[in-house]
Amino acid sequence: LQVLWLDVAEKYGPDFTSDQLLERFVTHCDYSPGEYAIMRKNWLRGIHAPASGSFCNDYYTEGMGCPIRSEIWAAICAGKPRLAAYFAWQDAVVDHAGGEGVFGEIFNAALEAAAYESDDIPALIREALTYIPENSRVYRSVSHMLALYEDGVPLPEAREIILREHGRNNFTDAPQNIAFELAGLLWGENFEDAILKVVNLGYDTDCTVATCGAILGILRGTAGIPEKWSAPIGDAIQVSAAIRGFTAPADLDELTRRCLALYDKLALEDET
Repeated sequence: LQVLWLDVAEKYGPDFTSDQLLERFVTHCDYSPGEYAIMRKNWLRGIHAPASGSFCNDYYTEGMGCPIRSEIWAAICAGKPRLAAYFAWQDAVVDHAGGEGVFGEIFNAALEAAAYESDDIPALIREALTYIPENSRVYRSVSHMLALYEDGVPLPEAREIILREHGRNNFTDAPQNIAFELAGLLWGENFEDAILKVVNLGYDTDCTVATCGAILGILRGTAGIPEKWSAPIGDAIQVSAAIRGFTAPADLDELTRRCLALYDKLALEDET
């Protein structure tokens, strides 16, 4: 989905809308589970964003379906967390409007964009928090996780506290998972230790580990990822057969060049 969003940003420029993201999803993607099915049905009913992400969608708005799409906005807004947060909002509301998932994606995108210019993880977390409401559950869970780390609480104990104070039965619930993705950054000793710590916290681990790894990649580059982990994956980009009708980047080099081209284009715009 993130390379599909890249295609939208390339086609429409920085003035792209949530509806253009939604229309592109409906016409170019056959994904149908959960919130994807709901936003598709809403679009076909004539319900546009952001209502497409809230109508008949009470369960999924709290989930991780949009926070996992944050990295593309950081990549084209490197060092510009405010702009990345805006694009993340445009994205998130198409299928999570009114829920904590929106705040999760905004937080992630802002932190990742800022991470291109700083490696102070607690400071990055605090900066990213400024882009979401203080009364949101994501804000409270992330603030609590950072405080537990700074107070020297062991990670297993911190996990239980987060689940007790902020957790929900929905395993995709954004507040608990956003807190868990940060655990690897805070408690992790290196790349491998970080991602293993995160996956062993449980819950929506394909999301939490991916975002933790992405942030570490931004902070340390390819040199910070051991060959043990990078070699089996390689540089080729494989897009699901369910996504069609556009030219995806063939590999990481092309993806990088296309993101840089958008970054340069955005640099000519007044982000205020």
